[in-house]
Amino acid sequence: ESLTATVAEVRVPGTRAKRYPDGALIWDSSDLPDRIFRLRSGCVQILGVDADGSEHLYRVVEPGEMFGEMCFCAHRHEPHDTEARSVGASDVWAVSYEAFAGQLRSEPALVDAVLQTLCSRVSDAEQRVKILVHHDARERLARLLVNLAERRTDGARTDVVGMSLTISHASLAAMAALSRPHVSLLMIEF
Repeated sequence: ESLTATVAEVRVPGTRAKRYPDGALIWDSSDLPDRIFRLRSGCVQILGVDADGSEHLYRVVEPGEMFGEMCFCAHRHEPHDTEARSVGASDVWAVSYEAFAGQLRSEPALVDAVLQTLCSRVSDAEQRVKILVHHDARERLARLLVNLAERRTDGARTDVVGMSLTISHASLAAMAALSRPHVSLLMIEF
């Protein structure tokens, strides 16, 4: 049973649906993490924004995924320090931390889904650290591409010699902590 199916089956009282147009903020860096979100359709990016306005892509949320779960920890009394932005029109369900926590106490399937989500986030973070510790840009980008391909196939080994990934050089640059021109040069080289 997939995480998406598990979360979709559980109905939390007080959940509200909202459609966000392309580029709309779901939260900004000064908002407190007081709600849990689930993306029904579309795409959402979680971004860090520097004081100079430059953005860093932390994560892309896909339909069925839960996000905004920082309200489960002590950080729920601190601002997000990130932005969540819709990419294209996106339908998002939101529920307050209190309503969600109440539902967790009575829904084992929801507890399982939350644990799977948190474990997945920790695993993704560890993979990103493994990629980012490489100082050589070529090695870092190569490891990122392999990681993206493995995630696309759920880590299953295949006999496929090549794989097509649809991702912009700007997005690759943000994920690899490199400049977009540097990524473009390396992709030509690859």
